[in-house]
Amino acid sequence: MTEQACPVLTGTRVQLRPIHRHDAVAMHRLWSQPAFAGSAGGAPVPDLETMQAVIDLFDSMNRAGLFCKWTLTRLGEPDWIGECELHPVSPQLRPWCEWSLGYTLAPPLRGQGLMLEAVSLALDWVTHAQGAQRVSADVPPGNEPSRRLLARLGFKQEGLQRAKACVQGMPQDRELWARVSEPS
Repeated sequence: MTEQACPVLTGTRVQLRPIHRHDAVAMHRLWSQPAFAGSAGGAPVPDLETMQAVIDLFDSMNRAGLFCKWTLTRLGEPDWIGECELHPVSPQLRPWCEWSLGYTLAPPLRGQGLMLEAVSLALDWVTHAQGAQRVSADVPPGNEPSRRLLARLGFKQEGLQRAKACVQGMPQDRELWARVSEPS
C-alpha cells in the first residue's frame, strides 16, 4: 500500500472516507451502547476520550498503510453513519493476497442497501487496486443481517472459529466467511 493507502471511495448513495477524529461523537453515541457493541462483536466504548484514542490509532494505521478504516457517510453528507475496514491478514508477507473485512452501520439505517453499496466499493478497491485474492470476515453467530450481506456479496461460510474473540473478558466464537477471487 502507498501513502494513499486508504482512499476516498464514492458510490451512488454512499461515500467511504478515511476515519477522522471528528467522527468520535457520532461513533461513541452508538459504540457506547452495550447492545450495539455486542451485536458488532465488541465491547462498549466507555467514554468519548477512549473513542478518540481508538480513532487516533486507526488514523495512524491508515497513514502507515497497514489498515483501511473508513467512515461511511451518505453521499454529500459529512456525518458518520457507519464504518468499514480492510486490512491484510499477514502484513509482514507481500504481496498481500488475503484481507480481512469488518463493518458496522447505525441500526436505523439498516435494510436500505447502504452497507451493501459500501462493502461493494471496498471489495472492488481491495480486489482491483490491491490484488486481493481472498477476503474474509468474522461474524458473531446469530448475526443474520451480516450473514445475508456476505452471502449476497459472494462470501461462503467456511466454519466456526471457537474463542476467536474476547469481549468483556469472555471468549466468543465467530463464524468465518470468505470470498475468493477467480484468477484472471
